[in-house]
Amino acid sequence: MLRALQQEDYKLIGQWASNPFELFRFAADTWQFPVTEASVTEYISKNKSRYQFIFEQNGISAGFCELILKDTDTPRLSRIILGSAFRGRGWGKVMINEMLDKCRELSSLKKVYLYVIESNEAARKCYESCGFVYENEEKLVLHFESQHYPILKMSCIL
Repeated sequence: MLRALQQEDYKLIGQWASNPFELFRFAADTWQFPVTEASVTEYISKNKSRYQFIFEQNGISAGFCELILKDTDTPRLSRIILGSAFRGRGWGKVMINEMLDKCRELSSLKKVYLYVIESNEAARKCYESCGFVYENEEKLVLHFESQHYPILKMSCIL
């Protein structure tokens, strides 16, 4: 179940990324490791038009996802992470499908997209299982600790 992010949830985001690379994979350069409540507070205050959600499973906060709506563009899912105890068990697919429902609820647009690091096979397979397909666009590249990581754009019809 998705619910709106609350201030008391800010500390959870830092707990779900156990090392700098894991944080980079889910949030690019949005936050520095370790994530602090203050840095999440600052991010949220600068991005008030975005929708942030906590994914709960059996009453336990299990993940985070953000929905970015633009007036004339396609909505985008961003900063998607599950706590390690919930990974590899199908909960990512449940969370993404609930986010797609949120997109339909909050926007009349017909398509949503996201970006994923090409080497993040688990995330890619999850998105594919939810109906996302690869866009034929030039790959973006992010940099982390002197390494280059190609980024793929995926989209899904709502």
